Amino acid sequence: MPVVPRLYFGQMKFIQFPFLLPYVISALISLSVALFAWQRRTVAGAWQLALLATSQAAWTFGFIFELQSETLATKLFWDNMQFVAALLWPLAFLAFSKAYVDRPFKRPFRTWTLVTLPFLLFCVLMVTDQFHGLIRPSVSLIPGEPFDALTYEFATAVWLTILYAYALIFYGLFLLLATYMRAQALYRHQMLMVVIGSLIPLVGVLLTLVGITVTFQRDTTPFTFAISNLFIAWGLFHYRLFDIVPIARDAVLMG
Repeated sequence: MPVVPRLYFGQMKFIQFPFLLPYVISALISLSVALFAWQRRTVAGAWQLALLATSQAAWTFGFIFELQSETLATKLFWDNMQFVAALLWPLAFLAFSKAYVDRPFKRPFRTWTLVTLPFLLFCVLMVTDQFHGLIRPSVSLIPGEPFDALTYEFATAVWLTILYAYALIFYGLFLLLATYMRAQALYRHQMLMVVIGSLIPLVGVLLTLVGITVTFQRDTTPFTFAISNLFIAWGLFHYRLFDIVPIARDAVLMG
């Protein structure tokens, strides 16, 4: 029978709340950044940033729901939802970077279709993993406090997808840094906030991949989104990142 995911906030133990609170704050910060950017979606890069922050919020909420789940099947469901959000992250970040520095693909529909195909293939393998084990060759649920921990090994397909995702993210960072190097001083402060905010979740991913945990669970990445989006929000609200009109924006980019 299909698994119907349930949310367990009503059954939450009091001791669990302090452990969940940082992730809830992280998700709310991401949603706030997404809303702020979406309200300014006519400006270059704004709606792409909204999509990026939404993917981070979805990842974090998926992690919260996974922690609250009590069965292996339900935890796997929410873990799959986190994978989907994680795959959206590099796509949204690349789209944001290219829009922000005004470097669109020459054939956007064709190129974005090709760029997305590896992630679509991964999703197909993920939802059919019970038949071949190409994503999670071994899965276990380890009892513990405050939450039971979902653990599994990364298969080759996961590592290849991670490398591909990193390639997209680093390409986006290259575009931002190249523009940063030739921008005027005030604009550099704005872009620096974006670059720093973009790098922080990568640190969380690397810590997770090498097995270093700074929190009580396997995945450190959702926790880093709070810090990441604080940097981006600082750039948005303090430097008014998207309030530069197009003509002035072109001028500061050209230096």
